[in-house]
Amino acid sequence: MALSATEPNLGQSYIDYQLIDEQGQQLSTQAQRLISQPVSTEVDMQVTGWVNRARVKQVFVNSSEYWMKGVYRFPLPHDAAIDTLLMRVGDRKMVGVIKPKEQAKALFKQAQKQGKTATITLQERPNIFTNGFTNLAPGQKLEIELVYQQKLNQHNGKFGLRFPTAITPRYAAKVSQNPLPDNQPSQLSNNSGSQLEQQSALIANGNIHINILLDGLADVNSIASPYHDISIEPDTKGRFAISLTDVNQANRDFALRWQTADSIQPSAVVYAQSGRTHRPHSIADKSIDDKQYGLVMVSPAKLEQQQLINRELILVVDTSGSMHGASIEQAKAALITALATLRAKDRFNIIAFDSTTRSFAPYAVNVTAKTLGKAQQFIRHLHADGGTEMVPALNQALHIGAETDSHLLRQVIFITDGAVNNEQALFNQITAQLGNSRLFTVGIGAAPNGYFMERAARVGRGSYTYIGDIGEVEQSMRTLLNQIAMPRLTDIQVRSKSGLPMDVWPQHHGDIYQGQSLMFSYRKPLAADAIVVSGFNDGQYWQTELEPQIADTMTGLDIVWAREKIAGLMLSRNADNREQIKHQITELAINHHLVSRYTSLIAIDDIASRTQGQALMQGQTAQNLPQGWQVGQLPQTASFSPLALFLGCLLLLLSTALMLSYRHLFNRSLGNVTQGAGDTAEKC
Repeated sequence: MALSATEPNLGQSYIDYQLIDEQGQQLSTQAQRLISQPVSTEVDMQVTGWVNRARVKQVFVNSSEYWMKGVYRFPLPHDAAIDTLLMRVGDRKMVGVIKPKEQAKALFKQAQKQGKTATITLQERPNIFTNGFTNLAPGQKLEIELVYQQKLNQHNGKFGLRFPTAITPRYAAKVSQNPLPDNQPSQLSNNSGSQLEQQSALIANGNIHINILLDGLADVNSIASPYHDISIEPDTKGRFAISLTDVNQANRDFALRWQTADSIQPSAVVYAQSGRTHRPHSIADKSIDDKQYGLVMVSPAKLEQQQLINRELILVVDTSGSMHGASIEQAKAALITALATLRAKDRFNIIAFDSTTRSFAPYAVNVTAKTLGKAQQFIRHLHADGGTEMVPALNQALHIGAETDSHLLRQVIFITDGAVNNEQALFNQITAQLGNSRLFTVGIGAAPNGYFMERAARVGRGSYTYIGDIGEVEQSMRTLLNQIAMPRLTDIQVRSKSGLPMDVWPQHHGDIYQGQSLMFSYRKPLAADAIVVSGFNDGQYWQTELEPQIADTMTGLDIVWAREKIAGLMLSRNADNREQIKHQITELAINHHLVSRYTSLIAIDDIASRTQGQALMQGQTAQNLPQGWQVGQLPQTASFSPLALFLGCLLLLLSTALMLSYRHLFNRSLGNVTQGAGDTAEKC
């Protein structure tokens, strides 16, 4: 006899299961609930300069009387490059190896049949992963540790990192232009799926513990976490030990921000390493990797006074059901703040979308007291309900009509939580329709989809901003709109001084605005050679030569480069080149030991523990939902609830009127019958 899970959920501490026989037939129709010991997520980060090396440890305890296999989904940063898997069972430790995904799945199934403990890590989408384990003995504890490398970014003049702890259920768009699916189900469970991703009937009570060692490689002026209480302890080497002061429930993104001193001149710095982090075992393979990997950061000079230019500002706001509660209030406050920054010669429009798209005006209008007043009234009437159909909204926002003023800087601000599952279709649409516009994304809520935010801004040649609290709205929006009033560095080019080829990612560099930096990774021959970075700084030509500095502490730069290249290749994927892209990504991920869409890490214990005939329980854990979501109160993200409510009320009124009409006719008929009967009696 074996057990089978009923739903694919996320989190820790509860398991739903059903009894099945060896042929997979259910022996009971009611799901059983197993309460296991609470477990937690432990995160340790080593931040050096612009790179974060993080270890994420999940602990599972099998408190049942059965041998267990399980599946769980979890979020990671969208740019996390997972290159290490460690599995600990008792006093035994196994290290994962990278394999093509289908081969890894086959090895996992084989280990299960042989009674060997095994763990596999699969990518569902760039910021959502699935771990599976099998043959965990009754009473046994399993530790799964993943290690990832992450390139940090600079926003609003501050460096920062985010660690997601919950997944906002994604909406399956009805309108899609993408023949290729964005996510790949793990196929380790029987996920049935729906228009809105399955929401668990249970909330996990798993907690999160985060510890960070921060070495900024420069003078750090301030350190803060906007959504969590932290303790900060400096050491004698100029580093900072940072940790959460309280045990926190895993229901909102953790964010950390720190600031370094500004430069009065445009600056560019490059750090480099020789060879790969995960080196091949054979001497012959080592000779192939005679490459230098590097990371370059380019920042504009600090500007005291900025020349403002006129612009056409298109504000697009998500009013779908997933934006209910605090998120829609933050979005509306962001719109009001954006209107307050407009000047007399600007033009603007507001587009709101859920299951349908509606706009404040047919096209961008002039800024007047009258139009601003009507726009504020339009904003006040917005509420969160319905689906998340982004395609029509982007069509309208990126459309360049005859009424568009070509002399204005056209900027689109896209405010959303990004709770969609058709990201690649949207990226393709933005690339095709962008024209001379620039797209800037603003992530709203406790757990926005960072993958969509960053990639949409990248292909839209803009930037992205996160707003996680109503208190941040005014400052964050004003800072964003002031920053993007004028690009600081444009037309950036990168080359080697000698002319030797360089493999640079991202390949296309957007404009850099005040308070922002551009980072890119490269691979080039090991030969000593300067790197030339050039462009226009405030309209004036600017160029600098950089000598790569060998980074003794900032390691794993090849992993960052490979992750950037994989992201770029995925953005270029279409129906015509998908097999070629699959081959390129598979080879790249295998060479650099990375989990990707086409590769997985797998760890197997060589010693078989479970003997044939012993029952195996398949379970899946309860779900961590973002702050503000409640079990049994799923927002109306996949419905036309206002229309349904209106129709329901209308039908109720009609039925009441019909009932009264029929009652009136019945009474009249009854009166006639009664009168007729009386007349007959008198005649008798």
